[in-house]
Amino acid sequence: MNKKMNLKKTLGTLCLMGLIAPSIANDKAANEAEAQKNTPDQHQAAFQGEWRTTSMRANGTDAPAKIVKIMNYEFSGNRLSITPAEGGNEYTFQLDPDAKPFPTIDLTPVKPLKEAEKMKGIYRMKDGQLKICLGKMERPAQMRAEKADGFGVMLIELEQIEKKEE
Repeated sequence: MNKKMNLKKTLGTLCLMGLIAPSIANDKAANEAEAQKNTPDQHQAAFQGEWRTTSMRANGTDAPAKIVKIMNYEFSGNRLSITPAEGGNEYTFQLDPDAKPFPTIDLTPVKPLKEAEKMKGIYRMKDGQLKICLGKMERPAQMRAEKADGFGVMLIELEQIEKKEE
């Protein structure tokens, strides 16, 4: 009787393993595919093109709608152009998609007047929407720009402009 029970348990375990093993392999393949999708080059490519500003916030205050409406960001290679903007609207950018808890972005003015003009930030991209939180003094720890976050922290929300077929 004991041998029959052990045999049933063993068969049950083997059957479960047969059902579970393909699931584990599929999960592993999905995780590998996700990891490949999130390479630095993939993130860099996802930034490319024109982006329309949908909101801007600094020191707990939203930017005026008329300013937000006309601001555009264009990423090309490792360059960022912001229009319209008064002087200093050209930056190089560097991404670190593996940083935790958020991927990071660093912006360096092409013609800096001083090192302090470099901005460190975090970003989140999903479905053609991009949020960038930048700090002048240090990298923000959260995706927000409230008074409590201090001077020089800005949250920018963008949506990608559809590319026109030529």
